[in-house]
Amino acid sequence: MSVNFSGVQVDALFAAASRMPARAELVSIREAAQMLGCSLRTLRYRQARDEMPPRYRRGRTLFYRRSDIAKMDRGA
Repeated sequence: MSVNFSGVQVDALFAAASRMPARAELVSIREAAQMLGCSLRTLRYRQARDEMPPRYRRGRTLFYRRSDIAKMDRGA
């Protein structure tokens, strides 16, 4: 059974949550900045300019996939 909640089917919300990678595959934005050798402010600037890979939100914390940040670090 699916319930309509604020115009979004609840089934769709659960499906989106199930696509989130496991925590072991994720790095916080602070960890991502350290991996890339830049400041948190620079990383947020790059986010605003859409120069960063897709990010995930768990509560109030933003995460990136570790593999996406590693690709950026290699210049791919």
